[in-house]
Amino acid sequence: MFYGILAAFAVFSVVLDQVVKYLVVQHIPLGGVVPLWPGVIHLTYVKNTGMSFSLLQGQRWFFVVVTLLIFVALFLAVRRKWITHPLGLWALAAIAGGAAGNFIDRLFLGYVVDMFEVEFMRFAVFNVADSFLVCGAILLVVYVLFFDRKAERSQAMILTADLDGERADQALARLVDGLTRSAAQRLLEEGRVTSNGRILKKNERLQAGQTLEVTIPEPEPLTLAPEDIPLDIVYEDDDLLVINKPKGLVVHPAAGHWSGTLVNALLYHCRDSLSGINGTLRPGIVHRIDKDTSGLLIVAKNDFAHQALAAQLQDHSLSRTYVCLVVGGVKADSGTIDAPIGRHPTDRKKMAVVSSGKHAVTHFQVLERFSGYTFLECRLETGRTHQIRVHMAYRNHPIVGDMVYGRGKPELGQDSQCLHARALTFRHPRTGEVMTLTCPLPDYLETLLAKLRARS
Repeated sequence: MFYGILAAFAVFSVVLDQVVKYLVVQHIPLGGVVPLWPGVIHLTYVKNTGMSFSLLQGQRWFFVVVTLLIFVALFLAVRRKWITHPLGLWALAAIAGGAAGNFIDRLFLGYVVDMFEVEFMRFAVFNVADSFLVCGAILLVVYVLFFDRKAERSQAMILTADLDGERADQALARLVDGLTRSAAQRLLEEGRVTSNGRILKKNERLQAGQTLEVTIPEPEPLTLAPEDIPLDIVYEDDDLLVINKPKGLVVHPAAGHWSGTLVNALLYHCRDSLSGINGTLRPGIVHRIDKDTSGLLIVAKNDFAHQALAAQLQDHSLSRTYVCLVVGGVKADSGTIDAPIGRHPTDRKKMAVVSSGKHAVTHFQVLERFSGYTFLECRLETGRTHQIRVHMAYRNHPIVGDMVYGRGKPELGQDSQCLHARALTFRHPRTGEVMTLTCPLPDYLETLLAKLRARS
C-alpha cells in the first residue's frame, strides 16, 4: 500500500510537470514574461538544451543516459532495500518524478521547457520537475544525515510473520535469532522495522504472512570494561583457566548484556592474558554454556592454547559431562540419543531435531530416580547449540525449569533449566597431560534433589 502511494506521488509529479509545461508552451511566447507574483517570481518560456546556469548545452543524449542510470539506481535502492525508511522513500519518489518529467522533454523534444524565474535574485530558470528534484535531494540529504541506518554497516533482513494477532516486538524477538524482547522494542522505537515501507509500532498486531523489513545495526566497536566480578576458579595456569560458572551469568557481551558478563570478569582477572581468536567480544572463550546453565567452562589465555583446545572440541576428544533433572521417568538406565539438530522450522529462536540438522549425539545414564522425575548424567559427543535440552525434550523428558524446550512454565519452583556442567576432560595444550576437572552441584540443585528424595 505504501509503495503504491509513493508510485502515485511520482506519477502525479510527472503529470503536473507536463501539464504546466503544455500550458506555458500554448499561452506564453518564447521569451515572453507573465507576472505570477509581482516583484518575486514570474512565468516565462525558455528552451533549455543543457542544465542549470547554461551548463552542458546541447548534450541531449548525455542527459538521457544519465537519467536512465538514475532510474536504475532508484529501482535498486527500493528493490534491494537499501533504503526502507519512509523519509528516504519519499525522497526517492520525488527524485524519480522530477527526473521522469525532464526525461520526457529531452527524449521527445531535445530540450527541457523551463518557466519559473525568481526576480529578486539571479537564479536559473526552472520548472516543476526541477522543484521535485531539489526537494527530493534535500530530503535525501536529511535522510542520510539523520536517518540512514545503513551508514552504521547494518544488517538488513526480510521476515514473514507467521502468527495472527502477535505483537510486533514479540514476533521480532521470536523470529530473529539472539534478539531479546527489549532489543526488539528498541529497533521498533528507532524506526528500523517496517512493513511495506511503513514504520511499525512495538505494540502493533501483525497478520500471518505480513512481510517485515528489519534493519539491525552491527554493534559499535566496544572497549569492554574489566569488572571485578568474583570468579570460582577450579584450575589455572599460564595457558588456561577453568571456571565454575554460576547460573544466571552471561558468558560474553551481546545485545542486552554489554556488562556484567563472564568476559568482563575475565578481563579484570587476566588483564591482557586472553586469546584473541574469537574477537573483541569473546576474548579467551573456547566454548560457551547458556546463561542459565551452571558449571565448568574452559578459557584460553593465549592463541596457542585456544587453537589446541578448539581442535579437541572439533575431534570430540574434549569431553564435557553434564547432570540434569528431567521430567518423567526415563525407562532405560543408560542410552544414546543420536538425532540431528538444526534451527527450528518455524521458531527461529529455537533449535530442534530436524532431518536437515547437524549430527548430534548425547550419551546419558540414570543417576537417581524420583516420583515423576529422573536425575541424569549426560555426556556430549558433539556440541550443538542447546544439545542436551533439545535431545531431552525430543525424548519427551524436558529438563525441569526449561522455559524454552520444556513445559513453558516454572516447575518445582524453577524457572530456568536444571542443567549443570559437572566435569571436563581434556589434554593440556602445552604438556599433553590428560586432565579431568570436576565441580560440585550448585546449591539450588542440591536443595531440589534433597526435597525430591524426602518426597519419594
